[in-house]
Amino acid sequence: MQNLFLPGDHQLYNHSDSACAYLDLRTTVGIDVCEYPGSNKINILPDLEIYESSSKVDYYKGEEKVKDRWPDEVVNKR
Repeated sequence: MQNLFLPGDHQLYNHSDSACAYLDLRTTVGIDVCEYPGSNKINILPDLEIYESSSKVDYYKGEEKVKDRWPDEVVNKR
């Protein structure tokens, strides 16, 4: 296998004799989200916002009674 990375770069290594396909997807132009399972971190680039994966929360956490925060005229509009 040809090494296409310089020392210190993040690397992919195929530990088998089978072909390896790598797909790199971007969520938005200029933003990249990387998860590093070995160090339990998530990195948001280009701002270098680094978080521990253990701080993940459910999407709806804190949204249990969101209707109670809306004005009555919006909630009861028919």
